Amino acid sequence: MKALKEYEEGIKRDPKAHAIYSNRSVTYIKLMDFNSALKDADKAIELNPTFVKAYARKGNCHHMMKEYHKALKAFDDGLKIDKDNKDCNEGKNKTIMTIQMTAGADSGTDEERLRHAMADPEI
Repeated sequence: MKALKEYEEGIKRDPKAHAIYSNRSVTYIKLMDFNSALKDADKAIELNPTFVKAYARKGNCHHMMKEYHKALKAFDDGLKIDKDNKDCNEGKNKTIMTIQMTAGADSGTDEERLRHAMADPEI
């Protein structure tokens, strides 16, 4: 994708530009490459720990990967910086709704979530 090439060129020119990593993260999210998107969101946070958009992107990655506890943490971390941030508030609400909706789902979904959780080294 052309956008990825442009972001890579921007990173070569300024490897400390947190916004470029954050924007490339969105591109990866749209391409459904959540691992790459998460790495870029983390890099943006590393470069600028107060950049709230990166926390929203990180939360969205975790949400899409069905890592809801990590998504909530990312959104909450962003909201600690800006309690009124629209993206973090909406992401957190969406994640909470998803958790509530899947709580009553069939056992197959629970088995899938359990396997996913067991594969996560942080759990």
